[in-house]
Amino acid sequence: MQVSSTARSIARPETVYFFSVDKDSPVLELTMDNLGKAFASNPKFRYSLEATFHGDKQLMAYDKAIKMYKIKYLYSQAIN
Repeated sequence: MQVSSTARSIARPETVYFFSVDKDSPVLELTMDNLGKAFASNPKFRYSLEATFHGDKQLMAYDKAIKMYKIKYLYSQAIN
């Protein structure tokens, strides 16, 4: 007798985050690729992103010590 079992994947809700460069820019999904394209003229910010985050899911990391999202902190450092 042969028994076959099929694993079924259950769809789980996933949170998706978005951003825009400014109020007149389109709203884009928050991904490393989209950030790189949107901030192509700000290499300091792009290089900080590449050095800090190793995937899209890490982009929403929160730093409890400074009470700020890491991506916001990196951007604030890149524009100063």
